[in-house]
Amino acid sequence: MVAMMHRRGPAAQHRWRTEAIALGHALLPTTPQSAIETLPFQHASSGCVITADIRLDNRVELLKSLGLADREDATGDAALALQAYLVYGEDCPSHLLGDFAFAIWDPRTNSLFCARDHFGMRPFYYSHRPDHEFAFASEPRSILVLPQIPYELSAARIADFLVEELQWIDFTSTFFEGVYRLPPGHQLKVGQGCFKLSEYWHPHPVAGPTYANDDEYREAFIEVFTRAVETRLEPDPIKVASMLSGGMDSGSVAATAADLLRSKHREPLSTYSALTRLDSARFPERELSESRAILAAVGMPGIQPNLIDSDALSTDFETLLARIDEPFDGDFMFMQALFLAANRRGETIMLDGAGGDVILSEGTYITRLLRSLNFTHAIREIAAEPHYRCYGSFLTSLAPYLRAAITPNLLRQSLRGPRLKLRADNALRNSLLSPELAAAVNLDQRFARMQQTMNGGWRDDYFAERSNVIRYSMTAGRERYGRLAANMGLECRDPYLDRRFVDFCSTLPARFRLRDGWPKIILRDVMSEKLPAEVLWCRGKPHIGWLFNEEIARTAAAKGALSLERLTGDLATYVDPKRLRKAWYSFETGGDSGQIHQAFVLAVWLAQNALRPTETGAR
Repeated sequence: MVAMMHRRGPAAQHRWRTEAIALGHALLPTTPQSAIETLPFQHASSGCVITADIRLDNRVELLKSLGLADREDATGDAALALQAYLVYGEDCPSHLLGDFAFAIWDPRTNSLFCARDHFGMRPFYYSHRPDHEFAFASEPRSILVLPQIPYELSAARIADFLVEELQWIDFTSTFFEGVYRLPPGHQLKVGQGCFKLSEYWHPHPVAGPTYANDDEYREAFIEVFTRAVETRLEPDPIKVASMLSGGMDSGSVAATAADLLRSKHREPLSTYSALTRLDSARFPERELSESRAILAAVGMPGIQPNLIDSDALSTDFETLLARIDEPFDGDFMFMQALFLAANRRGETIMLDGAGGDVILSEGTYITRLLRSLNFTHAIREIAAEPHYRCYGSFLTSLAPYLRAAITPNLLRQSLRGPRLKLRADNALRNSLLSPELAAAVNLDQRFARMQQTMNGGWRDDYFAERSNVIRYSMTAGRERYGRLAANMGLECRDPYLDRRFVDFCSTLPARFRLRDGWPKIILRDVMSEKLPAEVLWCRGKPHIGWLFNEEIARTAAAKGALSLERLTGDLATYVDPKRLRKAWYSFETGGDSGQIHQAFVLAVWLAQNALRPTETGAR
C-alpha cells in the first residue's frame, strides 16, 4: 500500500504494525516540521499511533493550549494533532485549522479514529468489510492493491461522468465499488462492532464583530485575507509558488504573497501562467483581454514569472493523460499542464485561488433586491451585468431574475420534482450515456440524490444560502486539483479556503460582493493599489481549459491515438453508438469537441484500470 503512493510521497516511506493493525506513510516534505517528523508516530505513554497528511494553520494557538509552547521546533503537525486527540478526545478535529487527513490507532479502546479537514483539501479513501477489515489511504489504488478487497469499476459513477451534472451527486462515492471518500468536515470511528461516521463541522454563518463603516469592513477583510496567505507561505525555508491566471482570485493571492515575501527578504514568488493562442480565432477580443491581464500581472513587483506555452504542452498529451485517477480529472488537463511545468522546475507547493468564486459569490443578491422592491438598485446591477460578462443583454438578463423574484417559495418547492425530472431527461438526451446504462443505474434516482446533496433552493436567510453552496461547489474541484497536483509531486494550498477567512465572509454584506455589475467587489477595492488595472477590471474570459481539451483531442486524433472505431469498441458498455457517431461528425467537421474529449478520457482511464493495480506497477 505504501509503495503505491510513491508519487505522492517520494521522499521517504515508513510502516508501523502490530498483529492486527498496520499503518504507513509516504512523505512529501512541505514544512520544516514534516521534515523532522517520522510517521507513523507513536505516543510513548498512551501507545496511540498516528499517520497523517497534514498542515496546520493554528500551530501557535494549539501549542499554547496543549502546554507545548516550549516544544514548538520539536513538535510536528501530526504529533500536535495526536496530542489534541489525547486532550480533547473525539472533539479534536474541531480544534484544528488547516488541511489534514489523519488516522489515530488507540490501543486503549481498540479503535481507529479518522478525520478529514473542513473543505476536503486532503483526501481520505476507505474500504470497510464488517468483521473482516478496514483499509484506508490517500488514493483508491493504494487500497485496491490488496487482493482481499473486491475489484470492480462503478458503472453508476461512470454514468455520472457521462452526465456531467451528476459529478456532485455526493461526497462519498468513487469509481470503484466498495471504496468510499470520507466527506469533508467528517470524522469516523472504527472498532470491533463499531462504525460511526459523523459530521464535526459544516459551513454556516458565524457571528463576528460589527463594523462602523465600509472602510472598517475592508480593513478587516484585507487583514484576514493577508493572514490566510501568510499562513500558507510559512514556514521558511520551504519555497512556495503560485498560479497566476490573469484573473482576480489568483492575482490577489500572488500579489499578497509577493509582498509578504519581499517584506521578509525572501526570494521572489515563482508564478505559473499559461499563454495560449488556441482561442484567437474564436475569441480574438476576449483572448486579447486575457493575455493583457496575464502580461500585466507578471510585471508586478516580487514576481518571478514562468510563462507556459500551452499550445506546445498540448502535444504532450500522453504525459498529461498517463495518470488520471478519475475520468473527471480529464476535464482539468489545462491545470495538469501547469502542474507538469511546475514539476519540471522542481516546485513542491502551489498556491491557487480556486475558492474565490464560491466564497465571494453574490448568489441571489439581485433577486432579493427585487423581492424587497429595491428596483433602482436591482435594475442598475442587471443592466451592468452583460458589460462585465461580455455576452447577453439587459432583457435576457432581466427575465430570469424577474421569474425568480415573483415565484413564491411554496410554488418553487412544488415544482422541484417535475423540474428535476425534466433536467434528468435533458441531461440524458444531451449526453453520450447509453439508455440501457441510464436505466440500470436509475438516472432519475441519481438526480434526486444529487438534489439532496446540494440541498439547494431559496433560503430566507441570505447568509445561510451563501454558506450552503460552499461544500458541494468546492469539494469536487478541490479534490481534482489535489489529485492532479499529487500526480506531479505537488501540494495545493488555497487561501480562500482558510476557515477563518470563510467564517469572516459568511456574514459579509452582499453590497461587498457585487457593485455595478462587478462581482467580488470588496476584493477589487482592497487590491486596487496592488493589482494592475488590466487584472482588476478584466472582463469575462473564454474557457481556456475547454479550448485546451479540444486541442488535446485534435492532436490525439492526428497522431492516431483517437478514432471513432477505437472509441466505439472501448466504450460499447457505456455509450450510445448513435450519439457517439453524431459527436464524432461534429468533431471531425470542426464543431464542438467536448464529448469526444470526454469519451477519449474515459477510454484512456478504462484501459488504465482494466486490471487491479499491483505493487510492481506502482512507480
